[in-house]
This record gives sequence, C-alpha cells and structure tokens, in this order.
Amino acid sequence: MKWHEAVAVAARAHGRQRDRSDVFELAHAVQVASAVGEGATEEELAAALLHDVIEDTDWTAADLRAAGVPPGVVEAVEHLTRIEEPEKETYRAFIDRTAAADGSAGRIARRVKLADLLTNMERIRTLTEAEKGCGRSATSQPSRRSATRCASAASSSRRRRAG
Repeated sequence: MKWHEAVAVAARAHGRQRDRSDVFELAHAVQVASAVGEGATEEELAAALLHDVIEDTDWTAADLRAAGVPPGVVEAVEHLTRIEEPEKETYRAFIDRTAAADGSAGRIARRVKLADLLTNMERIRTLTEAEKGCGRSATSQPSRRSATRCASAASSSRRRRAG
C-alpha cells in the first residue's frame, strides 16, 4: 500500500475527528508515521497512519481489509489496538501483548508503538500547564464542561504559539 493510499484510508476512517487537544487525529497519525523514521517501509508507514483507526473509530479490521489495506498491515494495527471485549485490556497487558507479537506484523507494531510513544511524549512536553490539566484518567472520560475548557485551552495555546 502506497503512502497516499494509506493517508486516504486514515482520512476516511477518522474524518474530522479530533483528539483531546483539539488536533485532527489524522495529523497525529502523520506525526507517528514521520517518527517511524527515514528507513520506514511502506507497510510500517501504513500501519503508523492507521494505528488508531480500530481503537478510536467505528471501523473494524474487516473495514480496513475492504478498503484495500494489506493483511500484514491490518494485523499490525490489530496488535496496536487495545482489546475492549469481553473486558477492557489493561494498558500493561496491551503493552505486553504488543511486545510479544510474532512475525512481521509484530515487528511493525512495535516500531509504530515506539513512534507513537515518542510523538505523545513530545506533545506532552510542549503542553501548557492548562492543557496538562485536561488529561483524563484511565477510567473516566472528561466531563463536557472540562472537555470544552480543555479544547478552549488547546486552541488558545496554539494561537499564542502561532502568533
């Protein structure tokens, strides 16, 4: 799968979805793909671009396959997706499962997860104090009021940095 094809699938899956910092999910996916590095394969770039699709949208692995995503990339994305049923997988179990994943898809998943962590750490490092208070705990979603406050803080911070 070529770069532009993976970007198109990620854009279709995420649409105009934004993260907690009010940044398009597609922008995060592109940042993760960039963080995989210069020597990244097409499969690694595709997996990076699609790494949050199953977890954060209503798309399934079958939807990715139907969109033309190669089986090895879909398998890597599945390794990068926390299991929700029959019960939600703990973060530790998710990391252990990803670390132990076999074959080419497991290797791709580990490279992408490391790039995702690096990207997230860099983003956290650059947050303002107001934005840092906007994170949610592992067990709860932010209230509508705090989500609005957090989106407003993120927008204000971006305007200050751009201006």
